[in-house]
Amino acid sequence: MFRLMNVPRMIPAVKYHGQYAGDHSIPTFKAPFLPTRTSSSQNTGSQNTGSQNTGSETNELVRKQNTYTTYTNKYGEEMIFDWKPAPPGYTLVPIGNRYITRRCRDLAEERNQKIYAKYLSRTRRRPPIPAGLYVPRDIFIMVKSDYKEKEAAAMEKWMKKLDKEYPKIPPTHKVKIRRLCYSLDSDSTSKSKWAKTLEDIRRYVLSKYTAFDSLIKQEDSAQAISQAREKADKILSTWRGD
Repeated sequence: MFRLMNVPRMIPAVKYHGQYAGDHSIPTFKAPFLPTRTSSSQNTGSQNTGSQNTGSETNELVRKQNTYTTYTNKYGEEMIFDWKPAPPGYTLVPIGNRYITRRCRDLAEERNQKIYAKYLSRTRRRPPIPAGLYVPRDIFIMVKSDYKEKEAAAMEKWMKKLDKEYPKIPPTHKVKIRRLCYSLDSDSTSKSKWAKTLEDIRRYVLSKYTAFDSLIKQEDSAQAISQAREKADKILSTWRGD
């Protein structure tokens, strides 16, 4: 009822990778990146040799997996990507506060201690992004304490200068202007920095009390812009107590 098929005739119809069309032998497939174990019940010596080769291949694979290339940033600091834990005895200082970052680098250099740079791993669309520094915990505690003392002193000095410039400024605006203009990264009370602070305060009044931000985007609004500036100058004159 059923006709037996000749198996050897079917094999050439299958195209094996790496075999030519006339080869009737079935190829041996190996899993990628994994060592393969070969065994034979007829030859014991070849079986032992295969086991030894497999062991060496496994050790070589583990060694390659545990080996990675070390990268450094422009400061010569070793880069640690986000998939690796922090080194023992180190704490992460997030990016953003230039004073703390600079002081941590200076103290680490003075003490001849190593610091690491944490980076977010790259993707197809962006390169690695700096996320902060891993610094020794004792250095971070010292810098943080120093920062709080310096911040309190600098803030007091800056607020005194603001009160001297605008003694009649409302308290609510004083808090908002401090958040907008104050920075510990540089001497905010120096002549050049304070001149920029006064410009920022004027821009704050323009945005708060006039339609200046929308007027500058419109055509033929020169007269309205001039009126908005006059209004801001009057408010600032009131704050100065003129």
